[in-house]
Amino acid sequence: MNKYHELMINTSNICKKNNVDDWELIISDSVSVSANSFKHEIIKEASSFSSALSIRVIKNGKEGCASTQLLESSELASLIERAIDNATLYDKTEKPIIFDEKVSYKEIEKLTELNYNLADIKKLALKALETLYQKDNRVIDGSTCSAAYGKSIRYFASSKGLELIQSSDDAYLMANCKVSDNSDIQNAYSVKEGVIDNADITNSVDKAIKQLNPNKVESGSYNIIFSPDAMNQILDTFFSVFTGKSSAYSLTRYKDKEGERIASEKLTIIDDPFYSGYRMQASFDGDGHPCYTKNVIENGVLKTLLYNLEYGSKCGKASTGNGYRSAISGASGIASYSFYIKPSELSLEELCKICNNGIYVTQMKGFHAGANAITGDFSIESAGFRIRDSKVCEPINEFTVSGNFYKLLENVVEVANDLEFDVTLSSERFGTPSVLVKDLAVSGK
Repeated sequence: MNKYHELMINTSNICKKNNVDDWELIISDSVSVSANSFKHEIIKEASSFSSALSIRVIKNGKEGCASTQLLESSELASLIERAIDNATLYDKTEKPIIFDEKVSYKEIEKLTELNYNLADIKKLALKALETLYQKDNRVIDGSTCSAAYGKSIRYFASSKGLELIQSSDDAYLMANCKVSDNSDIQNAYSVKEGVIDNADITNSVDKAIKQLNPNKVESGSYNIIFSPDAMNQILDTFFSVFTGKSSAYSLTRYKDKEGERIASEKLTIIDDPFYSGYRMQASFDGDGHPCYTKNVIENGVLKTLLYNLEYGSKCGKASTGNGYRSAISGASGIASYSFYIKPSELSLEELCKICNNGIYVTQMKGFHAGANAITGDFSIESAGFRIRDSKVCEPINEFTVSGNFYKLLENVVEVANDLEFDVTLSSERFGTPSVLVKDLAVSGK
């Protein structure tokens, strides 16, 4: 805190000398190490240390930002001068907003600090790869494992008396397993997060083997169960429809729909900056606003979109504590935290019984080209398994699932209890259980 506090004091003094009305100071410090293993050796390793500082000034009703990667007091005078110069280019009609409320901040969960160095990460990546080979003789070269650790510090201060700091860390171990039975080659991945010393990621071997020698599927309309991984990709791709920015520019059908039913009553979506056990929690956002847990959709009813101060003001709403501001560039926006579909108590097997006959989609690719986040339309190459007589049966691939995200949420039949999150080493991540959706178009053979 001491070096950050010194930078804050110097920022305040220089801004006063330059007749700046208000200012914000954002600092990020991070360290990360990573390694990738392939063919029994480390093929890539990295170790990085990065710092960034961004100053936002408000003067004469205009705002400007400037950033640097040097956390030195000697840099502040020229940085603030640049920010003031940039304010002269401010062309927005809205008055700049700075958070000015006396509020309390919830403390994040205290978890035992991780302590991995590059040597540790390299050993874990190599050990994980060896366990894949030992699991089954069908595992072939081309399988890879990666391990990574990251620690970050966020600091926020403003002319309104705010001074906030938070540190967090996380680690992951990931396997991308490739298998062959001499007639086909398939791959699957698995990942573990947090304490990874004894993490088991060999289930990637089992998943890949189950996918060997897939069949084709007839075109038609199917009930589809999306696996957590597949549904995570969908939720991530269309996340922007839940933001105040999209509402302000009429880029989401959910504009002015808060309080209305917009999805199946089986669907509840939560945004939780304090998700229990997660190592990258957040108590304040990029505007200095307190974070809090909220239901975005509750039993099918849209309770709120996500807002920062700027777009909350544009939409006539209060901030939901979802402001994002980069210390590297000063750019602002809206971000989620642990943004996830609430699981039920149903197992995947019970979900299959409800589905009876359909498709279990486990892999999807091509969202960058096959999805439109504005209209909600998507057409995505997929792979998975046929569901027959309430059981997951033979693997299938090379089919396309098409639909519309808004309609998909309306047609959710049920969700399972197998909630999984993607791994990001940041406070922003997406999570879902398996989700059963009715009547989706499939193009196959």
